[in-house]
Amino acid sequence: MATTYEDLAHTFAPELYYRESLNPFEDITPEDMGGLYWQLIEDPVEETDFCIQYIAYFRYQHWTPSILDRFSGKLPGEHPNDYVPIFLYFRNEEPVKAVFDICHYEAVGTITASSELLPQDRRPKLHVRNFYRGLLPLEDEKGYSLLQGDPILLSREQLTCWWNGRTPDGTYDDKAKLIIKEKLKNPFQEVTTFRDNTGSLGRLFDLIFKIKKGGWTVSLSEFSPEDIDAVEKFLEQNILEKSEVLEYVTLRGQ
Repeated sequence: MATTYEDLAHTFAPELYYRESLNPFEDITPEDMGGLYWQLIEDPVEETDFCIQYIAYFRYQHWTPSILDRFSGKLPGEHPNDYVPIFLYFRNEEPVKAVFDICHYEAVGTITASSELLPQDRRPKLHVRNFYRGLLPLEDEKGYSLLQGDPILLSREQLTCWWNGRTPDGTYDDKAKLIIKEKLKNPFQEVTTFRDNTGSLGRLFDLIFKIKKGGWTVSLSEFSPEDIDAVEKFLEQNILEKSEVLEYVTLRGQ
């Protein structure tokens, strides 16, 4: 190839922006930023050429209680380490698709080369939206600050340390573990969640997105109308910054 993988990883490394906020859910604590790591996985079936997987690493995960805690299993609490996945898929050395976390690894966004949000000649811009470090595409960086950091090649040793929950001080903590495994090993499967198994919160997100897009009702749902309404309001206030978000939210079973 004319360009090295490392050159491409640096050329198209996502630019991550944040905005100061008094809302504790939107406070991403940029001082915890620990680096933007990358690794490359070649496509075995050649629908694309390869995927560059970026992980924005934060040294600490802060926590503010919210309605989401009721559906996300055990309370997350505060703990070392937080990880933000962004997958860029390439064909002929140009990005053709980006897949990224919107919230809690359970709401996933996808944009393709047909969108102005995924430029072919420069880095995509993403807004780190909340303390879960969920992402939204960013068209205009005015009023935002850039999270600094050159891309770092992710070694197998470092990845294993994250999977095992190694913290910045060298100790190990179960809450600090990187729980994304199968999607890192094979990013060419359908990515509707970054988790190995969809949780209750992911199913609830998916139901709400389908209802908002139209054509779905709450009948026969495992969730009560009150729960659906409460989480939908929380999403609108804290995550779904614009109605356009629904254009790139990845739905399941579509």
